[in-house]
Amino acid sequence: DGVSIAKEIKSEDRFVQMGIEFIQEVAKQANSVAGDGTTTTIVLTQALAQEAFNALERGVSVTQLRAELKEATEKVLSRLSESKKTTPLSKLKQIARISVESDEMGDMIANAINEVGEFGNVTYTPSEDKTVTCEYKDGYVIDAGYKNPNLLNTARTVEYENVPVLVWNTQLTNLSKIEEICAELQSIGMDKLIAITSSVEDTAMTQIIQNHVEGIFHIIPVPIYGFLGDILEDVAQFSGATMVHTLSTPTMADLGRVEKIVQTQTDTFLTANFPEKVKARIQSIQALKLTGKDKVEAEKRIGKLSGKVAEIKVGAESTQEREYLMRKIEDAINATKGAKDGVVAGAGCAYIHALPTETDRGSLILKEALTAPLRNILKNGDQDYPEFRKDIEKGKTYNAKTRKYDDSIIDSLLTVSTALRVSVSAVATLLTIEGVVVHQIKK
Repeated sequence: DGVSIAKEIKSEDRFVQMGIEFIQEVAKQANSVAGDGTTTTIVLTQALAQEAFNALERGVSVTQLRAELKEATEKVLSRLSESKKTTPLSKLKQIARISVESDEMGDMIANAINEVGEFGNVTYTPSEDKTVTCEYKDGYVIDAGYKNPNLLNTARTVEYENVPVLVWNTQLTNLSKIEEICAELQSIGMDKLIAITSSVEDTAMTQIIQNHVEGIFHIIPVPIYGFLGDILEDVAQFSGATMVHTLSTPTMADLGRVEKIVQTQTDTFLTANFPEKVKARIQSIQALKLTGKDKVEAEKRIGKLSGKVAEIKVGAESTQEREYLMRKIEDAINATKGAKDGVVAGAGCAYIHALPTETDRGSLILKEALTAPLRNILKNGDQDYPEFRKDIEKGKTYNAKTRKYDDSIIDSLLTVSTALRVSVSAVATLLTIEGVVVHQIKK
């Protein structure tokens, strides 16, 4: 995928390297939002930058060009949104199949995403077996990922099994109040603790990273920002913990336990086995008989407590093949999740369908750049864009692989919109840079 390839590109030319790092950051931003579409983002950014700098050389005002680009972009995003279609399971399977390049694994991914529903999630993990399988467990999803890449213990995630859990309704400012618990855990042969708090301050984070890097003790911080006592209590009941209040000092008796924790860049997935506590917590929320917005929030909480996590176990004949499959599965999961909120024409055709019709300089630049993804796809198949331009502008979708028009070729609206939004934002920033500074390398 684009973001993985971008990470591996380097140059001995310091100025070229700055450009590479700029593109790497653009790809990372797109990946963090949509989890897919990084190649499209890179292609769009390059095309936009080239067209924009050409305009500046002709004397166009930077301020005016930035304003026109942003206005044109909002109009295109609006057209993309208007063109989206809902996504039945059959379409989700199609997206997953294309992304993972396997009908069997594509169907497995789409079925998993459909099964876990709105409040569940799908994770993946390496397996020593030689096949790819999927298991379902009761799980709780927290909308907060790992706090620092130094905490990763796999290529892309933080993953541990059978870990004690502390749920504390306070800001974790430093580790002084939990040093005793950590010492007690170490005395019984355990060196990990999940700390779920209302926030994690910089001092505490520095201590956590240092302890992790030095192998002293592994604290997995999970901030649920704000003093959300109800949510923290939900997590406590799910994990069998006792929520510790703000001014109290936690003890071993307060700890719960999870069977597994998986942290990605954006989410934390917990699996545990305290069904009676979860059932009682759901009943207590239902007994409140809330109305309006409070009722909606209560239903979300019940949904999270009732949620499922699907774990795709990735096995293969070799380590290299398994790593490749895991990247493909990660992309397919992200693409399929995004598609649940709606799809548009794929293979870059959605951009052609939504081209700006205005004649200001920003719109003309954007119009030319938006053809770049499809142009590249066609070029890779030894085909030329002008040959198909009129039909695609009229709303058709072209499949470069089969060399036929095919409306079943689709992308998620989230992926397509994110690629455009991130690339325009990046280029708008780039236009204002008048020079770069690098360190001189001493020979």
